[in-house]
Amino acid sequence: MTKEGQDGTGRNAVFSKTAYPNGDGDVAGLVGNNSDITDHKRAENTVRELSRFLNIVIDNANIWIDVLDEKGNVLIWNKAAEAISGYSRAEVVGHSEKWAWMYPDEAYRKEVFEKVAATIQGGGAIEDLETVIRAKGGEDKIISWRVRSLVDEKGAHIGAVALGRDVTEHKQFEKEMARLERMNLVGEMAAGIAHEIRNPMTTVRGFLQLLGEKEGSTKYKHYFDLMIEELDRADSIITEFLLLAGKKTAVTRSEDLNSIIAALLPLIQADAVSNDKYVNVELGAIPKLVLDAKEIRQMILNLSRNGLEAMSAGGTLNIKTFAEGEDVVLSVRDQGKGIKPELLDKLGTPFLTTKDRGTGLGLAVCYSIAARHGAIPEVETGSTGTTFFIRFQAATGSTSPP
Repeated sequence: MTKEGQDGTGRNAVFSKTAYPNGDGDVAGLVGNNSDITDHKRAENTVRELSRFLNIVIDNANIWIDVLDEKGNVLIWNKAAEAISGYSRAEVVGHSEKWAWMYPDEAYRKEVFEKVAATIQGGGAIEDLETVIRAKGGEDKIISWRVRSLVDEKGAHIGAVALGRDVTEHKQFEKEMARLERMNLVGEMAAGIAHEIRNPMTTVRGFLQLLGEKEGSTKYKHYFDLMIEELDRADSIITEFLLLAGKKTAVTRSEDLNSIIAALLPLIQADAVSNDKYVNVELGAIPKLVLDAKEIRQMILNLSRNGLEAMSAGGTLNIKTFAEGEDVVLSVRDQGKGIKPELLDKLGTPFLTTKDRGTGLGLAVCYSIAARHGAIPEVETGSTGTTFFIRFQAATGSTSPP
């Protein structure tokens, strides 16, 4: 009950009364006791308000925060944890199931938890532990963790608090930067040595032509032709090698990507028909882009020829353009057997090839051209084929008809 104190302020009190009997067993009267619990109530309200404020802070933090009890059950799961993992608080709080939902690979899960348990059960901490989690939507994400053991006033381990940051995009950016640095190094090497290699090759080629035309050399002409053919092949490799130069100046202007593809289509179709394959083209309504048309033609040809070579007879190569948000996307899809998972992270690396006579420069050139245009290459692959996407940032301009 609430009563007013002598100073006019409200006070909280607990009033109790006890009946006492007379000699006949009837109630003779009541004994009352009045206890002032104002300070206790104020302390309770303060703790309740602090707890509410702390929950608001945790819930609005921009990093993943979860608190576990000593058995690994989730006690607290904030909004950032929901957003990153895709799992709601209702799905997680009070459960652990050994975190199989987040680490579906049992061996990997065991490795992670042994590492964590060994540290936090001894009252320690873990700094910058990176793990790959499986979000609810099926997407793998890289999370950087800081984990602290929770110890009560008696020194007993009562749980742990984990702070997580989604570093997936940062890791992908680091990987892309490392790849670009390698490409730049190769480009600088190419620019430095190509001229020195080409000069003697041109001289040798010229003398081979002269020797092949001399009287008495006719019977060896097929040998000379073979050597000239190989020199020409080496020269074409050098030409592709030079396209990797990161400092190459692109001659750009407003171009219609659909028109570039349409102009190349007869050449691509000729390659396909000669190998009993087909080409399907779908050109969407897209704005013009600032491009180096010569480089973009080279990129489209490389992607198309790679796709055609990846397929068996009867396969169809699909080339599409479409707008997606503010981006313009070029996609080239084949119906091959797909790319092996262990090669995906190495795509675009010079001299990486699975072809018997391939140089491994075609795709590297495509990645280099995309980088010079500020475009982002992406790949989707599976047992039914591979699709390469080149995502351009759209420039302001008119929309080209399909």
